[in-house]
Amino acid sequence: MSARTNGVEASKDPEPAPTEAEDDESDENLKKPTLTTSTTTGGEGQVSVALPAGEARRVVGADFAPMIVHSRGKQREYEAIGVLKQHGNRFKKVTIGDESTLSGTTIGTAQVRDTYGVGILAIRRATERLIAPRGATELLAGDTLIIVGRSSQLQTFEEVAT
Repeated sequence: MSARTNGVEASKDPEPAPTEAEDDESDENLKKPTLTTSTTTGGEGQVSVALPAGEARRVVGADFAPMIVHSRGKQREYEAIGVLKQHGNRFKKVTIGDESTLSGTTIGTAQVRDTYGVGILAIRRATERLIAPRGATELLAGDTLIIVGRSSQLQTFEEVAT
């Protein structure tokens, strides 16, 4: 394991922690090897731990040393999807139908989030892809929306959209 606080240069010769034998100098035979530990001054920094996956989950989730872990192995979008799913949200593709009351309105005018409880993550059109569309974005018949919300909310929105 290694640890480093951002902006603080590591000491070249860390002081070893005292052993039990050093606290009680009367018995030389009790001397135990000194174990070094990774320490920081606190604040934001890096921690590197080499553990099997199951053990790593246990360590990172422990209450005694809360950590915020930023993965470098995945794109942030995939991490966001994981968080949304952990909180009961699901994803769905919905195509706006020709007869839908949503066709020709903007996301903001339709108050999609407030009315239906879903978020529109992306819109796929024949000629373009819109990621994280804003409220002023017009919804058109034939648009395929990637939406997120609870299952019942997704179903209600799909009924209105198609």
